[in-house]
Amino acid sequence: MKILVVSDIHRDKKRLDAILNEHTDASLRISLGDSELSSRTLSDKDILAVKGNYPFDAGIGYDHVLTVSGRRWLLTHGHKYGVRNQLEELYAAMQDQTCEVALYGHTHRAAWTKRKGCLMINPGSISQSRDDKPESYLIVSGDAAQWVFSWYDARYHTLIDRIEHRVG
Repeated sequence: MKILVVSDIHRDKKRLDAILNEHTDASLRISLGDSELSSRTLSDKDILAVKGNYPFDAGIGYDHVLTVSGRRWLLTHGHKYGVRNQLEELYAAMQDQTCEVALYGHTHRAAWTKRKGCLMINPGSISQSRDDKPESYLIVSGDAAQWVFSWYDARYHTLIDRIEHRVG
């Protein structure tokens, strides 16, 4: 399994295309909102997308629950849960929907937090980082026993950080 996760593209189609070309072997492609691309463009690129805080595309929903290796993942942009300031509301949404992982965007900061066996992961922004880290995206690999979350520099496709999570 290899999942490509991007967020906060903000119309940087050139960088998105470079990332997609770098990871043609990804079995799933996810955008966590604020792409500023149409639902048709995302669909044509075979990208599963959730809506961000702008622009609003009627063809895309705010949240999506995905099953990966028998476990539930919540995909969201995160603005509805106040992720810029705290993760309590996102964690509560995970609990409500019995999700083990939440992938979220909005902050433009690559980050991860583990709480009571649940992971909340932000791939960062591929176009506009808002901290001292480079623009980034996430690759998830693994199997039913363990997942590896790896952040990559969006310009050079080099590894920035990585964590492992035992499933269950």
